[in-house]
Amino acid sequence: MLNFRKGFTLIELLVVIVILSLLLSVILPVSVNTLKKYQTQEMATKVLEYINQLKGESFYKKEKKVLSSNNGKLLVNGMEINKFPDVFFQIDEPITFYENGSCSGGVIKIFIGSYNYEIFIKQVECEISLRWIKKVFF
Repeated sequence: MLNFRKGFTLIELLVVIVILSLLLSVILPVSVNTLKKYQTQEMATKVLEYINQLKGESFYKKEKKVLSSNNGKLLVNGMEINKFPDVFFQIDEPITFYENGSCSGGVIKIFIGSYNYEIFIKQVECEISLRWIKKVFF
């Protein structure tokens, strides 16, 4: 008479748990880093959209807008903008959007967590583009 056993042995269960643990130890850190990078890219895109909005407002409302930074905060016409509390801004030379649709051009450096981005604003045509610079390790 054949004796069939039902279920798994303790060794078989332990082998499965070890394999799953190894897989998770590789996959989980990659997933968390990817999520953080996505969140910072999303925030940088929101900043880019805001800068584009300011450019449009200066043209349509015929108001000059001057962008600068102070202690990591974004300033528009000297007034602090608190829309981006987790973002550190650095603008070396003030950037001006003129009423006629042109601008002085410049670079806005953005630091979000350990990621750095730059918004390039082309002089005269005011083409605005976003570029990821690098991840800074602390």
